[in-house]
Amino acid sequence: MRTTKSFPSIERRYFYPEIKRCPFCRQPLQLLRGLYLKKTIQTLDGALWVGGYVSHCLNPKCGHGEVHYQSKQLAALSLPGVTYGLDVIVHVGWRRQHAHRTMSEIGQELRALHLPITDREVERLWDYYRMLLRGLSQADRAELRVAEQVYGGL
Repeated sequence: MRTTKSFPSIERRYFYPEIKRCPFCRQPLQLLRGLYLKKTIQTLDGALWVGGYVSHCLNPKCGHGEVHYQSKQLAALSLPGVTYGLDVIVHVGWRRQHAHRTMSEIGQELRALHLPITDREVERLWDYYRMLLRGLSQADRAELRVAEQVYGGL
């Protein structure tokens, strides 16, 4: 059975969307009530509790009211559904790929940094790292640039 990790003194941060106007109709965006995302992220610098708000377009003529805009800073902290930060994922990938460390050695290094992690979780982070690299190599750069312009970021 999995044990729940607890973080007695955890920093809390709230994130708001940076984009203030709809990229399609240029009308002001409205914040939705309540937090869209609440999660704990374990980074190399310690645990962090984050809460994220989203906004959407209220203009009925726009047709893009179902698009939700969230903070780019929040999205850059971790992958959806993953409780470890991107810094931890990159650390695992770099140590495995360039320093040729085993999963067990990487796990020991992370635990020495006071990051509670199992060797199995290190393997999953290695898989995420490889997926990120594969996504970068297969992505159509022109489509990414268009999406970045339209949505104010990736």
